[in-house]
Amino acid sequence: MSDNWRLDVKFQGRSIDLVGRLPAEKRSLLRDFPRRLAVGTKAKLSAIPHKGFFCKFFAKNIEEMKVYMKKHECALCVQFVASTFNFTLYLLVPVALKGLKCLHRLRKNGASPESIKSLCTDRDGVVIGFIVSEVNVEMEEKLHERMKVMEELESTAKAISHTFGDPMLEFDLLIDQLDTKPSAIQVRFVVVLLLVVMMQN
Repeated sequence: MSDNWRLDVKFQGRSIDLVGRLPAEKRSLLRDFPRRLAVGTKAKLSAIPHKGFFCKFFAKNIEEMKVYMKKHECALCVQFVASTFNFTLYLLVPVALKGLKCLHRLRKNGASPESIKSLCTDRDGVVIGFIVSEVNVEMEEKLHERMKVMEELESTAKAISHTFGDPMLEFDLLIDQLDTKPSAIQVRFVVVLLLVVMMQN
């Protein structure tokens, strides 16, 4: 998996290919992050939350977007869901960071003066992303439900294996008990693997 977030952003009908660099401790999120987003919602700079993390983006054709944000003194934002979280991505020109609560928090948390200066320096092809997350309660509950189903199926498969000595005897019954929606495919696949392993043992 790449350490970079390659993101195709649509802005005013044009596609902009961004390449972003997340902090090392946040790169595990990339497996769930989208590859395409459309931005168009303006956000007041003063409304940007203080808690989140930064991502420096690079692009060849981003100057038009930067001119728009400078003219309107705003950030552009878009929301998306990944894993069990709701994320909001704010795109800002580097010079707009000065005075924002999020930058003050970064400085307070021990960021070096050099990294702060680099983040706030406006260069051609550079735009700053600030990413805010909050728990998606609905997605989290669904994840817990899926985990519970998997645990129950594992217990059932083990019981069948011990009782009949052959886990394939009621394999079809187990599969029929699973949800047939696309979201359940992963659970079905895990059960198949589980039964195959039992047969090998």
